[in-house]
Amino acid sequence: MCFYLSIAESLHDLLTACGAIVVDDPISLISKVARYKLIVYCSDSDAAPTTAELDMFRGLYKHMGLLTVIREWVLDSLGVYKLQPLLAYVLSTDASIQVPF
Repeated sequence: MCFYLSIAESLHDLLTACGAIVVDDPISLISKVARYKLIVYCSDSDAAPTTAELDMFRGLYKHMGLLTVIREWVLDSLGVYKLQPLLAYVLSTDASIQVPF
C-alpha cells in the first residue's frame, strides 16, 4: 500500500513499520506500485473538513483515482489487525466513487 499523509507526521513511523510506503505529496503516489493508494486526512482539530478540502479530495479522486480517508481508518484497521471497509471512512459524497474494499 502507498499512503500520503496530509498533516499528521506522527502516523508516518506507524505506517512504515506496518509495511506501508508513505510519500510527501499525492502526486508522488502516481509513480508508486501498490495494490491500494490512499490519502489519509489527518487534522489536529475535531472539525469536519472544509468545503475547499472536500473539493480537493473530489478532484484527487476524479483526476488521479485517489481516495481520501480519515485517519481513524488507519487506527481502526491497526486496532483489529485487519483492513476495515473503506466506505465509512471516505471523505467524499460523490456517488460515483468506487471503494476497493
